[in-house]
Formats: sequence, C-alpha cells, structure tokens
Amino acid sequence: MQTLSFLLQQKILTYLMSNGIPSTLKEYIVPYIRNLPKSGHKNSDLFRKINLNSSHVELSLVCKNWFKFISIQTNRIYLKLKTKYNSNIEYYFELPGSRKQDSQYSLYNKQNIHTLYLGAWDTIHYEGKYDIEFKETIDSLPNLERLIIITNNPYLLLAIHKQYPSLKIEVHVEDHQFFSYKKDIDLSFVEFIHSYAIHVVHADLSKYYQFVKAWRTNSLELEYGCLGEQHFRHISYSFLLELQSLQHLLIHVDHIDAKELVLVAKNNILESFSSDVFFRLFMGFSRKEWCRCVDFLEKGDDSDDDDRGDNNGLVPLKYWRNFCLALATNTKLKYLHLGNTCKHKRLSNKLTTFISSEFLTSLKANGTLESLSLSCNMLSDDFYESLFSQSNTDTNRTIKSIHLRSYNLDRLKSIGRMLEHNQTINHLTFSKYINSKDENNSDTNQAIDSFVSSLALNKTLISLTIAENTFTTDLLSKLSLSSTLSFILTKKDPYEYYGEHTINENDDIEDEEEEEEEDIDDDEDGDEE
Repeated sequence: MQTLSFLLQQKILTYLMSNGIPSTLKEYIVPYIRNLPKSGHKNSDLFRKINLNSSHVELSLVCKNWFKFISIQTNRIYLKLKTKYNSNIEYYFELPGSRKQDSQYSLYNKQNIHTLYLGAWDTIHYEGKYDIEFKETIDSLPNLERLIIITNNPYLLLAIHKQYPSLKIEVHVEDHQFFSYKKDIDLSFVEFIHSYAIHVVHADLSKYYQFVKAWRTNSLELEYGCLGEQHFRHISYSFLLELQSLQHLLIHVDHIDAKELVLVAKNNILESFSSDVFFRLFMGFSRKEWCRCVDFLEKGDDSDDDDRGDNNGLVPLKYWRNFCLALATNTKLKYLHLGNTCKHKRLSNKLTTFISSEFLTSLKANGTLESLSLSCNMLSDDFYESLFSQSNTDTNRTIKSIHLRSYNLDRLKSIGRMLEHNQTINHLTFSKYINSKDENNSDTNQAIDSFVSSLALNKTLISLTIAENTFTTDLLSKLSLSSTLSFILTKKDPYEYYGEHTINENDDIEDEEEEEEEDIDDDEDGDEE
C-alpha cells in the first residue's frame, strides 16, 4: 500500500513539474510553428522555462522522498553567457551557487544533467575565433548527451564538436547581426537548426539568403518589421522555398505571392508552411475600402510586376490552380496554414467557388497533410462538409486537425454537420468570429444548439479550442464534455497580434460583386488553354 501511495505521489509530482518542454529543440519548434496561432507563445519561452522555479522548490520541501524525486527529475539546465574583462574580453559559462559542487542539499546534481541549454549570442565573430570558455562547464557534466544553444557564431559550434564529437547539438540562430564566414564551413554534425529572423528588411536580401543557406537552416520563422504597422516591405520567398535544408517555414506580417505558392507544393523537403495570401487580388482590388492589398499595389515594393497583376491588380487564377495541382501529388507537407490577409470582407461567389473547388480536389488527392488552418472567408460554405464527406473513395482521411479563422454562425453549423459522422478529425479550433449585422439572439442560440447537438454525435474529437467571443459563454454552458473531449477557451485571438486584420460585417461598403464576377469569368476563360 505504501508503494502504491508513493507511485501516485510520483505521478502527481511529474504532472506538477511539467513545463511542457520536450527533450529536443526540434520537438519543441515544430509544434510551436504549427500551433503558434493558437498558443501565441514566443520561441524564447523554451529557454526561459527550463530551470527550476519557486514552486519546484516548495514541492521539494514537503518531504525527503519528494526532494529526492524532484532532484532526479531535474535533468536539464540553462546557463547564460557571462563576461569577464581582462586584457581581452572573454566569455564563459558557470554553474552558479551550489551547482558548482554536488551537495545533498541541492536539487541540482551534475550527475543527473543530460541536456545543457546555453545562451551564447552577441559574441565576437572574427573568423576562426569564438572567445568563449566552455570546456570546464561541459566537463563537469559527466552524463551530458545533448547541447541546445542560442548563438550566431558557427565557429563556436565547430570548436565544441571538435572537443566532444559524440555530443548531440541543436542550434537556435538569432540573426541580430549578419556576418561573413567561409561558405564551405561544415555544420552537418548539427541535428537541427532553427533561425528566428527579425532584421531581414534591413539587410541585403542576397546576403541574407547566403546566411540562411550557409547555416543549413531547417526551420525558419520570419517576423520582421514592426508588428501592427500598415506599411511593411514585401519580399520574394522563391529562394527560401528552393533551399534543400528548409523543412519548416513560418512567415509573420508579410504575405507570399500567389505565383510562389506552387513552389510550396512542389517542394520535396518542406513539412510545415504558414503564411497569408492576398486572395482578393484574384478578382482585382477596390479603392473604395482600404486594404493592405491596395497599399501593396500602390507602394511599388520589391516584387516582380507579375506579382501585382494587371493595372487593376488582377492576379491570374492559374497561380491558384497550379498550386492545387502540385499539392495533390505532394508527399512531404504535413501542416499548411493559409490566411487571407485582405481586409475586404467578402470575395465573390464565383471566386470562392473556384478557390474551394480547386482546393477540394487537391486535398482529397493528397495523402500526407495532417493539419490544416484556413480563413473561412476564402472558402464556400460547404467546403469542409465536402472535404470530409462520407464516401470511402471521395474524402480526405489524413487530416486530423483543422483551424477555422474568420467564421460566422452559418460556418459553425456547417462544421457541426460535418462532425456528426466524421471519424478522422481529432482537434478543432475556431478563431476570429465575424458578427453579422443581421444576427440576433435567436440566430445565435439556434446555431449554438445545432453545433452542440451535432458535436454530441461525434466520437473522435479530442479537443475543441475557441477564441473568446460574444457566444462562448452560452456555448460552454450547453456543451457536455465527454471523457475524451477537452474544451479550451482562449482569452485573446492571437491573430490580432500577428497581423490578420479584423473583419467587421457592420462596415458599410458598396456592392461590386457583379463587376467582380465579370473579371473572374474573363480571367478563368483566359487560363483554359
């Protein structure tokens, strides 16, 4: 009985000590890229959460057994770079305080540490030099297996690998400063390299591309410019999409040109891709309401003329068709996020039908996608019902997670009908609810009741995540959670921070749908060759 009690205590402690950080950088970064719109976390959380905090110390003081268990479980540590000024500036790492010597009163035991996190940015970048003392620290950890390091100095990595060739190394590159080094530098010993880019717009693009290529970057997060600004510099991503090392690409603030989408689908390396697209430009743009696409066309950024379409901003529909055709046969991409960066609240029925039809055909043929995140305002109302239909030969069975942005009550009911018989979707997320000016309480209650009734018939959904809005309280009160379904209510829609514009159907605009339909008819006919 005593043994059982202690086992239960260990399970409780394991749960309380969990910081949600997996054992490798790759296992953290890949879900981070794929779940950022839902989590809103920063990748810097990884290093900040590694070390023990006050709650861990309090738990360890409960009893001797708890202290011993927590000490054994403390197998990772994060050290920041320190500086000492002698004749020359030198950098070093130090196991501070009681961590220098093992003690029976210390939760940190060097024998237990198998993963070391180091913060080594802003170091001297002279070729062949690294000016960092690391040997004493690494030598003091006899069971060290893995090193996860923030740095922008490849020579430091070479030196560490030369001293410890069996040590597994993963790198988080901070590109605050670009520097030149030999192009033939060999970083093939590094297991995984993630780069966080915030100064791309201030750099020479050709130099930056060389920087990414030389690092053999596996994962790239682009969040350059000032968030929230209406004006930003747009760049082409064709070079990045042709890199043979890049597996995961997350683009904040900026958008990808429609004609470059096909490079995403034709890529035989890329596993995760996230970006917005100016879908409104497939039917030209209107100056009668402000949108970033109008601003983009009038500014004259660094894109080719083809990216901007004709004088009316009309982008050929063949770019979307080419992307869908390539996606149908893609065998690498597992996560796809495409947002509609336009503020224009409505695409014409003709355009949404075309986008949905082409996309639907490609997704039904694709056999590798596992997670899909899309803006609802670029799709027809029955898109998801058609995608996950009940026909054994005409449905997608690989997608397990879907995220819907910019949805309304009709879309909520449509998703509910899809869930009634679906047996593949495990995770469902809603964000950015569009409140129509014609809606009333009766409409809202009817939509909620319909969704809840449909959800009760589903047997495979594991998690339902909804960004807080006007009806979530009522939805939660009517929702009966099963033993397998968890409900997550987020307080703030993270897309508002990362650049997606709010769409409000109460805004007054002029109806241009008839003119837009004609443009699409002309363009689509022109593509039929």
